[in-house]
Amino acid sequence: MATRPNILFIMADDHASKAIGCYGANINSTPNMDRIAEEGMKFNHCYVTNSICTPSRASILTGTYNHVNGVVTLASKINKHIPNVAKHLRTGGYQTAMIGKWHLGEGSDHEPSGFDFWSVVSGQGFYHDPEMIEMGKTRYEKGYATDIITDKSLDWLKNRDQEKPFFLMCHHKAPHRSWECDPKHKDLYTDDVKVPETFDDDYKNRARAAAEAKMRVDTDLTYFDLGLAQPDGGSEVGELASLTSTLRKIPNPENVTKLRLIDKESGEAFTFKTNAELRHFKYQRYIKRYLRTIASIDDNVGRMLNYLDEENLTNDTVVIYTSDQGFFLGDHGWFDKRFMYEESFQMPFMIRYPREIAKGSVCDDIVCNVDFAATFLDLAELRQPSYMQGHSFRKILNNNTPDDWQQVAYHRYWMHRDAEHNAYAHYGVRDQKYKLIYWYNEGYDLPGTSAGGQPREWELFDCEKDPLELFNVFGDPQYAEVAQRMIAQLDDKMREIGDEPEHTPGQFLHQVAAIWPAPQYFTNGSSAVWLAEDFLVTYNNQNLHKRTHEKEERSTRFSSLEIVQAAANRARKSIFTESFVPWKFYPRNELKKFEPPANDQLKTYIQKLEITQTTPDHPSTFKPLAGQVDETYNLTIGVDGTAAIAAVSSTGVLRALETFTQLFYLHSASDKAGVYCNISPVNIRDGPKFGHRGVNLDVSRNWFPKETILQTIDALSWNKFNRFHIHMTDSQSWPIYIPALPELSQKGAYQTGLSYTPQDIEDMQVYGIYRGVEVIIEIDVPGHTASVGFSHPELVTAFLGTPWRDYCGEPPCGQLKLNSTPVYDFVTKPFDDLLPRVSPYSSYFHTGGDEIDVREYLLDETVKSNDTAVLTPLVQKFVDHSHDLIRKAGLVPIVWEEMLLDWKLKLGDDVVVQTWISDGSLDKVTARGHKALFGSSDFWYLACGHGVWNNFDTDSYQDHYPFNDWCSPLKNWRLMYSYDPTSRLSAEQAALVIGGEVHLFTERSDPSNLNEIMWPRTSAAGEVMWSGRQDASGQNRSQIDAAVRLSDMRERLVIRGIGCEPVQMAYCTQNAGGCTW
Repeated sequence: MATRPNILFIMADDHASKAIGCYGANINSTPNMDRIAEEGMKFNHCYVTNSICTPSRASILTGTYNHVNGVVTLASKINKHIPNVAKHLRTGGYQTAMIGKWHLGEGSDHEPSGFDFWSVVSGQGFYHDPEMIEMGKTRYEKGYATDIITDKSLDWLKNRDQEKPFFLMCHHKAPHRSWECDPKHKDLYTDDVKVPETFDDDYKNRARAAAEAKMRVDTDLTYFDLGLAQPDGGSEVGELASLTSTLRKIPNPENVTKLRLIDKESGEAFTFKTNAELRHFKYQRYIKRYLRTIASIDDNVGRMLNYLDEENLTNDTVVIYTSDQGFFLGDHGWFDKRFMYEESFQMPFMIRYPREIAKGSVCDDIVCNVDFAATFLDLAELRQPSYMQGHSFRKILNNNTPDDWQQVAYHRYWMHRDAEHNAYAHYGVRDQKYKLIYWYNEGYDLPGTSAGGQPREWELFDCEKDPLELFNVFGDPQYAEVAQRMIAQLDDKMREIGDEPEHTPGQFLHQVAAIWPAPQYFTNGSSAVWLAEDFLVTYNNQNLHKRTHEKEERSTRFSSLEIVQAAANRARKSIFTESFVPWKFYPRNELKKFEPPANDQLKTYIQKLEITQTTPDHPSTFKPLAGQVDETYNLTIGVDGTAAIAAVSSTGVLRALETFTQLFYLHSASDKAGVYCNISPVNIRDGPKFGHRGVNLDVSRNWFPKETILQTIDALSWNKFNRFHIHMTDSQSWPIYIPALPELSQKGAYQTGLSYTPQDIEDMQVYGIYRGVEVIIEIDVPGHTASVGFSHPELVTAFLGTPWRDYCGEPPCGQLKLNSTPVYDFVTKPFDDLLPRVSPYSSYFHTGGDEIDVREYLLDETVKSNDTAVLTPLVQKFVDHSHDLIRKAGLVPIVWEEMLLDWKLKLGDDVVVQTWISDGSLDKVTARGHKALFGSSDFWYLACGHGVWNNFDTDSYQDHYPFNDWCSPLKNWRLMYSYDPTSRLSAEQAALVIGGEVHLFTERSDPSNLNEIMWPRTSAAGEVMWSGRQDASGQNRSQIDAAVRLSDMRERLVIRGIGCEPVQMAYCTQNAGGCTW
């Protein structure tokens, strides 16, 4: 028995794992290859470092990456004087041989070295009667190449020095293009082979490289590839495969019935009725030719295994079957390899060594072809030389994976835009779950490359959720942290192996995913574009005037043009006067590494933003019901400086312009350096999940000037809210002037002048419409109406009742009487005054209805009861009356949930019920068939956690210590972001949910602290309502990703005048993941 194992390394050329039985192939049979896996181990994650023949072979032979061994493209040649594994094995006592396809160059400087014997095909080699170079001499061999290579291998084995262990590299030409089979296999696979599910891939959501590659089965196969006779002629016969080739591609003529293809051996003619028939013919012809060549390899693998059995060498021989890389078998419509996509990147690898490997083992660890040489030496009990960059996986063969094993594969394809396949240069890494690719798109005049300069792009694939690699999630906010981690892995790997990066090492991705709220679809690259200060904005081909400093002109007769014009001017002003330097989002003192050069003489500028509104606005666009206006938009920015917005409505344009502003940053060099976006090309498709996305602000408990209201509307629009619910009246004050009843505010406001005039209300509503925010007024009745008592005490029961806690939840007490004709007359008068004034600008009116305290009606002389059986009919009558007035004005009523759930009123089908008490209220309301708004106090009450507003005397002090309010603790942004309002609902119930609102009742708030209390927590709720709690894949959005984007949004709010609290300390934003628990 040999003390060290023999090593038989059998390698095919372009053999895809999908065409091997043990890998689950359902298109062909490979019993002899399967035997290696059945009697040994199959690797599911073996990867090539460069998915092209020559570089892969160089890495296998030397144990080094291509930038080290110098073989970077197909046109490169190996220097035979560099060290390789065969030399080490021969020096270590092995007898060595190389037989079959060498493909690393010919001549005295490039021929095989380190081998006692070598006999290799010339160049790519021919399938039939190949020319072979044996120990420097050329000879022709009669027969089929796969058989000949095996014959020579067996002859060498039989005549070797049997006192030495052997190392034999048996390299087959097959199944390399042009897939010519052994005649005995020509009748295999008569039935159609199943077409891959990605055969008709349109390459959307991927890098440009995918669409640009010229290796499609339906357009790029030649007559020679498919064994067809190439007719005489020029371009009418077919496009040349390359400028230096005489081979022509099979055309796809418009009139396919005139096409006649002829088998060059049998003379059989093929005609087609449709182009679909032609496409089907090409694929079936291609795949069957490919599979037939594999049948011959499998037969000859069996011959080798049988020889080992016959010579009692099985237990003492390591047998490996692999390929120099993978291959596309119509996947994504392609043949060939080159790409880092899985079908090309993955190498089949089966290994048998009975003395160490358990039968039927399966390995899911990641190994690479650069690891082969180190493993050979380890098996041979020889020391690994320091120059080798791979690592032995011998321990893995024993199911003993080292704890420090790198579960990362690195790939770099250098041969940018080769003449025939036009595959772009790229590199990347793959771990057990994700794959990151950087398309750097430069050839650098390396052999076989073409000019570069194409836009650089990143791709990120979730290999578990998207095994077919159809969706690039690099720009998806949900994957921002993953992208960051994968870039760090790429940086680490490139440093480890000494490869020079084309991207900026340590690149942080915060800008990539900074848009708030997260778009529904977002892809981007990594090229910089600058925004010209005088950039032109067009709207449906009409030039818009440029203004950044003039006062905004507003009209109450709304036109789409005016609204878009105003929004474009605001966006221009925001970008050029309110952008910020993003130093907080990069490692300290390293911002300049990530900014584009400020003095670059070749800057690409956006000179024009083209806005297209595809459908004229309906009048309801400016005062829509929830979901009535289409807010979707598309936004693109090209690497060439083109920029475009397309939307169905002017409201969609407003949303797109806000997103556009968030794509730009101020350069740190100086204000004059300009603003830039360094993630082009950008492609965004976006739209909201909910049609009603609002904030409810109480302006009764404390006074808020009109200017504060307008500023809040601005902040809402920047966060893509579309409703501002003003809780106008409550027991504490009546801050709205009603001309028909002037005494209400004269006596009910906190002070003369602290009330909103009719002009103020119109200004607020018009201001909101210009920003896509509908202002909804709430007059809360019949409860919470003590403020009416200051002018009309006769209408209010329990007015200023004491002790207040015996009658109401907050002072002052007082509610409208329920069975009083003057009360009905009173309600009618202000409603008839107010509703016609607000109805031109809103479709809703809120009548409150919360927290009616039955205790007060014991003091109501018209009722004198706290029995709900007595009170309910009266409440029903009151609500019916007020809702009739609202409908008369053309408005839709909104009420608080108590009207339905506590009082069990019969409400009209049009009525929207607003929930607030608990997370379960939404379920109850929708179960009763009503449209509903969410906003549970468990999640979205901004006032919670600030402590009670009451004072306590000595007797009650201990009972209320430490003075928490009723809904503590504070609802921090992470809790607000976690709210998933519809998760418990059926699909039918969820369809009734029109949206939600964040609430701020202002016992502890006024203009001085409003922004700090409201923002950026409200932004977190805004993303839940716009983007949805789950991403497109159904996964909850990550607060880790959100923290970075929300921090970015917070910076924008601050520079725009909203003094809000920070999301995290700067250390966290500068060190991605550094503050993750």
